[in-house]
Amino acid sequence: MSIAVAYLPGLVKSSLGDNALIFSTGMTALCAATGIATQPLARFVDRPGKPWLLGTALGLVVVGVLVAAAAAALVQPALAVLAALILGASYGCCQVCGLREVQRIARPDRLAGLTAAYQAVSYLGFAGPTHFRPPAGTYPPETSS
Repeated sequence: MSIAVAYLPGLVKSSLGDNALIFSTGMTALCAATGIATQPLARFVDRPGKPWLLGTALGLVVVGVLVAAAAAALVQPALAVLAALILGASYGCCQVCGLREVQRIARPDRLAGLTAAYQAVSYLGFAGPTHFRPPAGTYPPETSS
């Protein structure tokens, strides 16, 4: 999800003119809304003892990253939107997968605490783009229009 929110809008901004901020805001909302909307559907894929949801989630991550790479390489905002949809869905599936696993392994008296710990650790991923910023004094690659 961070790829769609933090990187893609900046990589396709040369195609957006004066609409870069609105596009970035829309990408953030779209990605988050897709993740939330996907969560009820992900519960239907989950089966105890079967890795179907995990496979679905990771498959969506791979496809989303490939579409995001194409969007960046081609400087195509429409592909960036598609990547945001796919990456948002992968986020929703990953969240459900993790939360369901916590439910399976936690004792009832520990469920609330382990759920809170899982949520805290999973949201640390949103800080990921901070670690991948260019070093001071460098600039991102130029994109052609």
